[in-house]
Amino acid sequence: RRHPLGFAPNDCRPNRVIQHTSRRTARLLIHTGVFNDTTQRDRMHAEEARKQANEPPVQEVKTKWSPAAAEIAAVRIQRVWRAYRQFAKQYREWIELSDTCARKLQVVWRAYRTKRLVLGAAAILIQAHFRGWNVRTSMRRARAATKIQKHMAGYLCRKEICRVTFTVTKCQSLIRGHLHRNVAREKKVLLTYSAKIIQRSWRVFMRRREEKRLQREQDQSDLMVKCCMNTQRYYRGWKARQRREEMLREKLEVKKLNNCALMIQHFFRMGSHKQQAMARREAELKRAHAAATFVRKLWLGHVARQR
Repeated sequence: RRHPLGFAPNDCRPNRVIQHTSRRTARLLIHTGVFNDTTQRDRMHAEEARKQANEPPVQEVKTKWSPAAAEIAAVRIQRVWRAYRQFAKQYREWIELSDTCARKLQVVWRAYRTKRLVLGAAAILIQAHFRGWNVRTSMRRARAATKIQKHMAGYLCRKEICRVTFTVTKCQSLIRGHLHRNVAREKKVLLTYSAKIIQRSWRVFMRRREEKRLQREQDQSDLMVKCCMNTQRYYRGWKARQRREEMLREKLEVKKLNNCALMIQHFFRMGSHKQQAMARREAELKRAHAAATFVRKLWLGHVARQR
């Protein structure tokens, strides 16, 4: 039966019979509240048979609720539940195997369906490319025919234009040749005079450039001599400074050695003085000790004589 919370209250559509269900389908039915029951379908089939036989509809007898009926219903529900639980425990491996097989079948079916979709899309793509190629080929042929016609018409027109142009050009060349020869004769005189002027100017320019080059070389040689003299001067100064630094360094080393010798003499003399002072102090202590001992002896002798 359909769950009363999940569907409309007057929904009397018959449930389809689910035979040899997998564990996954059974779980779905348990979670959604839909049970494998054919009560509604059987009732509708019976009503259709009565209508075809022209029989009056059967009045449903409504029973009242009683504690005994509720107890009997609870006992039956418990018995059915315990039987189902025992069945689930007994055939647990078979149920899990059925669930695994169903999942594998679903994986295979989804892979087949995905493959079919990919192949369908590929076929559509191939058809689109083929139709595009066919249309492009037709358009290419039409454009080629148009281009051939255009080139042929252009060739004929250019041929006629070349013939007319050659005739006109020949007439123009004869006339222009006569005019140009006259102009060239006058131009030759002018160009000869211009060439002489250019040669004279060029020779003056080259002479001046040669003089500048010689002056530049002389300046460079003078500069090199000056650089050599400066380099020698800087080198000799550097060597003189090095010798002076070495002399100062030697002088400082001699001074350090003298200071070290003075310090050694100072510490040696101070040590000898300390030893002499210690010796004098020990001699004085010995004399004082001898004097004290002598006084003590006299005192002890005096005390002994008094007794």
